[in-house]
Amino acid sequence: PSEGSRVRIEGELWRVSEVNILSRQIVLTASENRTLYVPVDEFCLGEDDGHWYISEDYLAELFDSDQ
Repeated sequence: PSEGSRVRIEGELWRVSEVNILSRQIVLTASENRTLYVPVDEFCLGEDDGHWYISEDYLAELFDSDQ
């Protein structure tokens, strides 16, 4: 996704604030200055609606409370 794109994660809207091709990382920001670094490979474009999504496996790993 390009800078300024929006991504919904767990019902919350995040914005792509930086795309770093060299490190293959995308920086997302949300309210209260929260920042999330996501590898480029974890993003996919929805065929039906054209929205960007993060893989379910990565989200499960990211938000797993058992760690």
